Amino acid sequence: MTEETNKVVAAVAAPKTSRTYKQREAIYETKFSFTDKNMVRVKHRKKLSHDRRYDEKIKGLAIEVYPKHITFFVFKNINMYNKKKNTWAPNVVYKKMFVWSKNTGKKYLTKITPKQQKFIDIYVSGYGELTAKECAIRAGYEEGSAHSRANELLDFRKYPEVTKAIEEGLVGHKEIWLVDKERHLANLTRIGNEARAKGMYGVAGKTEEIKGRDQGV
Repeated sequence: MTEETNKVVAAVAAPKTSRTYKQREAIYETKFSFTDKNMVRVKHRKKLSHDRRYDEKIKGLAIEVYPKHITFFVFKNINMYNKKKNTWAPNVVYKKMFVWSKNTGKKYLTKITPKQQKFIDIYVSGYGELTAKECAIRAGYEEGSAHSRANELLDFRKYPEVTKAIEEGLVGHKEIWLVDKERHLANLTRIGNEARAKGMYGVAGKTEEIKGRDQGV
């Protein structure tokens, strides 16, 4: 298990801390109920690099607290391949849901238009399968300008909010995609080795060709 996984498991497994807070009492607990009344009292813990909290009633729901806003996430435990240790181990994958404004209690995504948000969602969900141009077309941009529009949206200097949302969304998807790719390449290696041992050199050669293509060689 990674250190991050251990922290999440410990936080989720911790006993419930249901309590009644005083009228203006700040909330610093790691685990509490994400009601509207409680959310406005959440305070950022400055000493933590990732100030994450977990809902005591809804399994798999978490928030990350920043000085000026709070982001909601869903998370789950999945087995992922550790290439260095050559073994599978449990890991925690987070997916961003929305940003919650302390001032209004409403969802907001600063300066991101509906079409841009659609591009973000398609780009994240189609990571490793769709090109940026294809994502732009599916998001509603004109096919003739989709390539340039996609490049602009992925440029942090022009659209920092869009690139940040994509980076956060890819945290889980990218890891899962890389795991699937590792599995795929490992399976090709196994088939190639077995084919070579049986004298099926044509099959073995074909697996090496596919591996090279998939790795961009």
